[in-house]
Amino acid sequence: MGPIRYVETDGVHLAYRVVGDGGSDIVWVPGWFSDIDESLNVPGLAAFLEELAGLGRLIMFDKRGMGQSDRVQEGHYPSLEERVGDLLAVMDAAGSERAALVGVSEGAAQSLLAAARHPDRVTSVVSIGGWARLLAPAGDPGIGLPRASLDEFTATAREHWGTGRGVGVVAPSVAHDPLFRERWATYERRAASPGAFEAYSEMLGDVDVRDALDDVTVPVLLIHSQGDRMVSVDQSRYMADRLPDARLVEIASSDHITYISDPELVLEEIEQHLTGRSDRSTGPRRFAAVLFVDIVGSTGRVSDAGDRSWTSLLRSFEAIVDKEVTGHAGQVVKSLGDGSLAVFDDPQAAVLTARALHREVARLGVELRSGVHCGQVEVLGDDIGGIAVHIASRVMDAAPPRGTFVSSTVRDVLLGSGLVFAPAGTHVLKGVPGEWTLFELSTDRARIRSGNERNGQP
Repeated sequence: MGPIRYVETDGVHLAYRVVGDGGSDIVWVPGWFSDIDESLNVPGLAAFLEELAGLGRLIMFDKRGMGQSDRVQEGHYPSLEERVGDLLAVMDAAGSERAALVGVSEGAAQSLLAAARHPDRVTSVVSIGGWARLLAPAGDPGIGLPRASLDEFTATAREHWGTGRGVGVVAPSVAHDPLFRERWATYERRAASPGAFEAYSEMLGDVDVRDALDDVTVPVLLIHSQGDRMVSVDQSRYMADRLPDARLVEIASSDHITYISDPELVLEEIEQHLTGRSDRSTGPRRFAAVLFVDIVGSTGRVSDAGDRSWTSLLRSFEAIVDKEVTGHAGQVVKSLGDGSLAVFDDPQAAVLTARALHREVARLGVELRSGVHCGQVEVLGDDIGGIAVHIASRVMDAAPPRGTFVSSTVRDVLLGSGLVFAPAGTHVLKGVPGEWTLFELSTDRARIRSGNERNGQP
């Protein structure tokens, strides 16, 4: 991810970052609260944003009062119109003349109002779990929450703020995932204080973009979970009936943030909306851990050993790879001449295979470097493709001889597994947007001890 930068507007500093350098701009407009730094540690969210950045130049920001942006004085939270002004200020600072807006929850209302007021700056809108009016107006009780329901929700959220309990409402599909709950709890605390969240929630009760819907002339994609526990799908149905150019996609989920329960479906719909095509539709997709291994200095070894000896060594190497991969319930996808590509259902199995391969191929007198990443891969017959495969390859390229590097995604998934990973710095991976924090697998007692010390463990 790119570095955090700031733009000052009306005496308030807004934090933003730009990811990638695609031909078109996409602005991620967050919901009730956000932190563009801590969001990268929320399992699933970082991977989703990385793939979204593959569709264009992604601009992310924190609203005033939230995350890395300036806090505001009590009672001075901005109106929706002022937040639209902040959005345009961020676009200006990022050098974006026009952009597609992807708004989540309250961010959808902000995006729709921006499109209605500034059609020259907005190319299209994506609404994820959005609403036109959060509180049910007296004259239209069929849409929105009763005041008592909003007050109860706000009070409960304030009482349990920063504990991760809110996951049961925003993303019940992962409510029993201890890692997600832990990371979400930190995300809440970094984004806002309990009092700030309560004040912001009160202000959101007045958000109403119903009168602006007729003025939204750009295409709008509405994505909403049918069982959304936070904002009823009726909100998006209401907007779909009133927006001049809208398409509604209802997802069979209870998550308010559908990019956690159904990231590939959401990405496919967004790609179709923004580009008119979907590369993801070319083959089935699955979650997998991807392992790349490569023989260090292979070119020099061929020259020194000769073709016949090199061929014999490769056959022995491939036999070891096949044995270890299949022994860890993985699948060898293909040989790469001086390396191999394998895929696993379990990230831990991929890392354990890498460790075993380093040990076993040492008997052949060769050294390996290896890399592991996990994410959605596209199944292409006997082969696999997609951004996750490309990332795994670049993670391997960064690894030293006899070393195994893993992405932060893998490290996060394997917290508590007993495997030890030492920080390996921030890297720019060729062909992959932003900067990546990588970790090295500790393979012997000396490295494990060193890794523990760096991670603050005894």
